[in-house]
Amino acid sequence: MDGMDRQILCFKHCGTIFCFDLPEVCPLCHFSLSLIPVEDIPFRLPHPFVKAGQYPCSIVIKSTTGTFLENYNYNKNLHIGVTDSRGAVHEYDSGGLRKNCTQDWNQSIVVYKSSEVWRSHWDSPLAVVYADPMWRSENYDEDNFNCFSFVIAFLKKLNCKELNEFMDKE
Repeated sequence: MDGMDRQILCFKHCGTIFCFDLPEVCPLCHFSLSLIPVEDIPFRLPHPFVKAGQYPCSIVIKSTTGTFLENYNYNKNLHIGVTDSRGAVHEYDSGGLRKNCTQDWNQSIVVYKSSEVWRSHWDSPLAVVYADPMWRSENYDEDNFNCFSFVIAFLKKLNCKELNEFMDKE
């Protein structure tokens, strides 16, 4: 089962507990969960992840390696990309600037979804960024010239004032 289909369960016992599968005993106190009170019955959390290809004209992030649910922790890097008007993901990494197969983006978070106003203009600035030779693989630097640099360059070409808050890593 891939990370997109895994349900996240939440229940309270000795505290709030999140898990993929309900354990037989509480992982904190080892009390049998078969005796759990009705008001503490586990519930399924809404799934925050999307398939990036289903969100055209968006800015999306994903775990750089693996999936958010199975491989990500707070001290690992994220990977950011742009979907075009057809939902294809455009990304920049050590392989250079490319249009990626969206299956690599099946567990993504939409950071920004464009309004209808920008949809007719979205692909044009993306094409301008693509035409710039600076996005070759040999220019990639994990810390200083990376996927975030690409998204910022795209946003500057798009010239959308409502996206000014995304112009730096902070």
